[in-house]
Amino acid sequence: WTYRQLGQAQKTQELFDLVQAKKNTLPVTDQYSLETMGAILAKDHWLAIQSLKKVVDRDPQLRGKWGQLGSLYLSVREPELARDALEKAMDLTRQRGDKYPWFHLYRNLAQVYVELGQYDEAIEAARLGLETGEQNRRSMLFWLCAANIAKGDDAETQRQLELFRQELRSKGIGDVNIRMNVGFIYLKAGHTAQALPQMR
Repeated sequence: WTYRQLGQAQKTQELFDLVQAKKNTLPVTDQYSLETMGAILAKDHWLAIQSLKKVVDRDPQLRGKWGQLGSLYLSVREPELARDALEKAMDLTRQRGDKYPWFHLYRNLAQVYVELGQYDEAIEAARLGLETGEQNRRSMLFWLCAANIAKGDDAETQRQLELFRQELRSKGIGDVNIRMNVGFIYLKAGHTAQALPQMR
């Protein structure tokens, strides 16, 4: 997973092939996890979901697997199922007293809450993600802005959009791409009329 997160496709495939050769010697839960990875590498997200469900059925305390399951449900546009899995991952994180949850958990929760119209929950998830220093501050600000736009909080929207623009500028992103990104925020918030002027 780490190599995949880092975008190292060849290294991911090499390691997967190495472990796949020893699959039958692994514990059953690890075999299902390996099956999940193979499905993801093959871009078959439904098969990956089925495999990952086997993992959490056998060991429901694996918060990272619940987080991965939520991400997969997001990728196949099943926001209710994504929310349930992500909230389970968050519950397990809180039970352990961890301040820093599984990779992208807050970001994915913010996204799924926006998609489900739960804007206050989206704002809270994005804020917690920013406070805990979860990776990809830009994504956190993106979904925070989208939630505020959808909620109709104009003052907070403008404040958050300015933070978002500053974040992009700090990464060397130019004005045209910044406007496109802001346009995408309005689209995700369901405000197409406001998105189009940004994207011209």
